[in-house]
Amino acid sequence: MNRMTAGHSAPGWYPDPWRSGYSRWWDGVAWTEHSREGAPPTPTVEPSPPAETPAAASAAAAPAPAPEDHFRRMAEVAEATRTTEIPRVAPHAALPPRERMSEVPRRRPWAIAAVAAGILLALVGGATVAWSSGALESLADASSAQSSYVLDVQDLLAASIAEADEVAVESVECPDLTEQTGDAEFECVATLSTGEKVAIVAHIEGDGEKIVWMHAAP
Repeated sequence: MNRMTAGHSAPGWYPDPWRSGYSRWWDGVAWTEHSREGAPPTPTVEPSPPAETPAAASAAAAPAPAPEDHFRRMAEVAEATRTTEIPRVAPHAALPPRERMSEVPRRRPWAIAAVAAGILLALVGGATVAWSSGALESLADASSAQSSYVLDVQDLLAASIAEADEVAVESVECPDLTEQTGDAEFECVATLSTGEKVAIVAHIEGDGEKIVWMHAAP
């Protein structure tokens, strides 16, 4: 970027510090909005463009800073603005007292995923699985429910998340996997009464016969 020496503080056209190959008018105090293509003529100094405003005239009365100092301050302000972080507000800070999160026992998404994993293992493998925390002692054998696979997954997810998390479930949506063949990954989305959406992701192998892993999506 072009820099100017103290000898160039008089009004005139100088190399544009922002645009290579352009000239910009220096009014003796600061860079103006007037620019043009091409290098500035040397060593002549052209008359000032449009008449000075009262503000510019009063500023001219003060000692004029060197152009390079003015530009350096502009660069510092731009850099400070670019790197400033916007503070984040806690999502539940404005909830009324009766709905504060501290009064609603909640589990982390991975706990919900653990429950969902047990449910889907029961549906896909035909086994009865108990949740490790003891909140669900057993799940009914779902081997006869393969024809309504998606509805069973959604209903069981809603019931089990509500029991494990002590929060109501508004809805659960899962994809239709009745025609799925081979390995697949699918995602069910549970909408809680708090408005939070929890995505449960599973990877299955062998035409839905085995779940390899399951987790709560970020």
